[in-house]
Amino acid sequence: MASETTAVTSSQNINQLIEQGDWAEVVTRFKIPLIALFVIIVGSVVGWGIYNSKSNEMRAHMDDKLFQYDRDFLSPLSSKKVEAVAAIEAFQKLKVELKNYQGLNALGIRLADVLEAQGIKEQARPVIEDVFKNSDSAYIRGLAGMRLAVLLENLGDLDGAEKVLLQLASEKVKLMEPKTYLDLGRIALLKGDQVKAREHFQYVLDNTQEQEFLRMARLYISQLAN
Repeated sequence: MASETTAVTSSQNINQLIEQGDWAEVVTRFKIPLIALFVIIVGSVVGWGIYNSKSNEMRAHMDDKLFQYDRDFLSPLSSKKVEAVAAIEAFQKLKVELKNYQGLNALGIRLADVLEAQGIKEQARPVIEDVFKNSDSAYIRGLAGMRLAVLLENLGDLDGAEKVLLQLASEKVKLMEPKTYLDLGRIALLKGDQVKAREHFQYVLDNTQEQEFLRMARLYISQLAN
């Protein structure tokens, strides 16, 4: 009870001094609490500065690693000066070193693109699959998913391609939704399911105003059996 009374009195005293504009007296009476508060504030600011500086240094270090991989493996792979096996092994080691750094995903997409362009489709598959499954970015996942669906179709895995496209269609953030449904319709046609194909093409007609996709959807539907 005594401590509560003291706290109230102390609070009243400081309020009166503030109202009177007597800041010198406020500082004199409450010097220790004010100093403690100042130390806490300064400590927090300095601590955040150190953390932010280290975080920036870490990102710079990781970005440098990505640049080195591009220079030593990816660019030479594009010009066939490095073997695909060596580039893939180096990328796997980089993933272990950088762990979940998001910059790896863009690099993985580029690596898969180069591998596929050189006809090394089976080796490209796990690279792009990993990006699609593990990226936290809806944009990166969309880019990876579209590539993965095409790759799986080229490998003859129509069920796998369809599954990826359906996942893309169910994403909250949708990239190139009309193309996704056109591809779903094409896959359905390749699997011999004209009913499902028509549904996908009709979705494009009902949900987009982009003329290129509308023309494609109408063309596909016109070729379906009535």
